[in-house]
Amino acid sequence: MLANLKCPRKGLVGPWGHQYPNEGDPGPAVDWLTEALRWWDYWLKDIDTGIDLPRVISSI
Repeated sequence: MLANLKCPRKGLVGPWGHQYPNEGDPGPAVDWLTEALRWWDYWLKDIDTGIDLPRVISSI
């Protein structure tokens, strides 16, 4: 899905079901709200949060 986008994009991939990553089974749990805030601060507020990491991050 990320390969054909022509805009800044990131993927957070994990073994979660259709719940929020901090609640989904099986773990590991991910503090996705913190990651989302880091992304918004970087792209919307121009704050260097260190979120400019590799395109896909996997917890698997």
